[in-house]
Amino acid sequence: MGLTTAAPDRLPHKLSRCRDKDNITTTGSLGARICGMRVYKVDNGKFQLMDKHRGKELNPQGFCEALQSFFDNGRLVYFASRE
Repeated sequence: MGLTTAAPDRLPHKLSRCRDKDNITTTGSLGARICGMRVYKVDNGKFQLMDKHRGKELNPQGFCEALQSFFDNGRLVYFASRE
């Protein structure tokens, strides 16, 4: 979580690469990126997988859909109540 993936004391070339990556992924726009997930779907008995490369390709809408998918096991959607 956060708007940057590089520590300020990194070498300039590493810092530049990290900033470029942050700007083209949801790290820069949302402050978070999915770096992989595995969710067991009860309804079909299989795991839904997403690796870090797929996470880098997500736009903000795709990020929200992937996050929702994480909390949906195919039979029940988990959510927190604001009480």
